[in-house]
Amino acid sequence: MYLKHIIAHGFKSFADKVNIDFGNGITGIVGPNGSGKSNVVDAVRWVLGEQSIKSLRGDDKMTDVIFSGSKSRRAMNVASVTLVFDNTDKYLNVPYEEVSITRRVYKDGTNEYLLNNERCRLKDITDVLLDTGVAKESFNIISQGKIEEILSSKPEDRRVIFEEAAGVLKYKKRKEEALRKLNRTNENMERVQDIIDELEIQVSPLKEQKEKACIYKEKQEQLKEIEVAVITTDIQTLHTKYESSKKRLEALNEELLSITTNNQQNEATISKYKNDLAHMEETINVLQKDYVSASTLVEKLNGQKQMLLERKKYEVDDQVIHQNAMRLKEEIMNLDTQVLVLLEEISLEEENLKRILKHHEELKNREMILKTSKEKKNQMLRSILSKIDGTHHTIHRLEEAIETSASLPYAVRSVLNEPRLSGIHDAISKLFETEERYTEALSVALSGQASYIVCENERSAKEAIEYLKKNRLGRATFYPMNIIKAKKLDDSIFYELKKQPGFIGLAVDLISYAPIYDNIMRNVLGLTAVVDNMDNANAIARKFQYRIRIVTLTGELLQPGGAMSGG
Repeated sequence: MYLKHIIAHGFKSFADKVNIDFGNGITGIVGPNGSGKSNVVDAVRWVLGEQSIKSLRGDDKMTDVIFSGSKSRRAMNVASVTLVFDNTDKYLNVPYEEVSITRRVYKDGTNEYLLNNERCRLKDITDVLLDTGVAKESFNIISQGKIEEILSSKPEDRRVIFEEAAGVLKYKKRKEEALRKLNRTNENMERVQDIIDELEIQVSPLKEQKEKACIYKEKQEQLKEIEVAVITTDIQTLHTKYESSKKRLEALNEELLSITTNNQQNEATISKYKNDLAHMEETINVLQKDYVSASTLVEKLNGQKQMLLERKKYEVDDQVIHQNAMRLKEEIMNLDTQVLVLLEEISLEEENLKRILKHHEELKNREMILKTSKEKKNQMLRSILSKIDGTHHTIHRLEEAIETSASLPYAVRSVLNEPRLSGIHDAISKLFETEERYTEALSVALSGQASYIVCENERSAKEAIEYLKKNRLGRATFYPMNIIKAKKLDDSIFYELKKQPGFIGLAVDLISYAPIYDNIMRNVLGLTAVVDNMDNANAIARKFQYRIRIVTLTGELLQPGGAMSGG
């Protein structure tokens, strides 16, 4: 194995690409001062992994090796050096007859290593060259002053040189690495033993906690069964009341229909009686007119009779006049009789009408009572239905609460169920409500924050944490209400976001909660957008350059920066 070529471009004084060929057997580089001898050696050491800029005669940072420019040439942005080794003798343990090692450094300080034009780590290059005598501190590369340093060095230092030249250094390094691993293993064993000791101390309290947890779980199940039984009984009672009220309402409706029909019939009868009464009144008026006419005629005839009696000069038949008068009197008596009969009939009809009107009024009152009763029954029915709906809602809410509580970490449940802790409100997931179709999206949007505990202030959080530590119940995260601040999208971004297809709203705007939790909810959900599907979510993410947190209705999540999760 030997070095065939050095290819440098942009490294120190090598502004142009330079290819230096080495024949077999070359051991040194000579030339006048300033010709670049040291830069060639620096290039070799740099490719082999030299990290000290001082060793490369630089000032401050590794980018100092990049050609900095001159009056006639502008500065370079990258420095690159490649060493090409002949490996026909397979001295290097790689399946290639020619091996190239390249290192580049960019203006921003980024380093890049390549082995046969494939990107790799510096360690990969070091492993390939291990035990070959070729390394950044190898004595195959001797710079100016190094020989004098070797001759004047201590025996121990010269021993290192001989070991390096003899290839022993590899085994020493392996030994040192093995010893370091052994020390780390011993330290790890000690830590493991410490952990075992600590866990043994915790076994007894954990057993007690397990027993308490089992008892708690059993009581929780019993409570759930009791609540379900009570609610089931309430539902059955309400259902019985509902059926009874429904039957009573049907009976009232039938009775009301019957009364309404009777009212209509009575109104028809009353109308007929009113018509008959009007006809009778017209007849009475006619008879009264006839009676008045007859009375007038009788008076007139009596007057004539009187005149005839007084006038003796007229010879009139008194008998005829008397007969006419008698006839008229009889007619008047007949008319009086007819009037009396008609008056009696009118009186009877009036009595009948009064009776009918009275019955009609009673029916109206009865109808009003039935209507009032029906309205009361309807109100009662609506109230029962409302109670049934409320009971179903309560059952659903209790089931959700039981399910949510069961899903909370043990430490969180322990804090929430400890009455001696003050200022504890609840887990975030239990402090808001939303529509069913948003549940999946909000569950994903909250993620681990769903079990964070909302508390009044730092003191409440500190007391709860001390309680968890003291009883070894685990860890929990707290959100003090006096510290947590709301988060909000920039108005211009939100304005553009509202115009995008598929955008439903910000997660915080799709929930309902008590006003005192506004800062909390806006902190955890104020920067998350809810979108209808994945295609629109991707389009919105690209539109805003992956700066917005987006969740879909089916639970896919797009994080700022482009990370996606779902399944």
